[in-house]
Amino acid sequence: MTTSPVAAVAHWYPEIRHIYMSGYTDDAIVRDGVLESGVAFLEKPLTPDTLAKKVRSVLDAPRAPRG
Repeated sequence: MTTSPVAAVAHWYPEIRHIYMSGYTDDAIVRDGVLESGVAFLEKPLTPDTLAKKVRSVLDAPRAPRG
């Protein structure tokens, strides 16, 4: 199984915040096993306001414990 570059970075640096973005729906992404449930995700198309709110929510979320 191939690991995405973002997943590899997140493994070694869990404190790094990231948001996945796709043209597929959130349900399809989780159902097909592309992302785990609860991962920050944005579905295209999106508005600047939607992007800003998601970025703010990810930055405000508690940090993952390191190592």
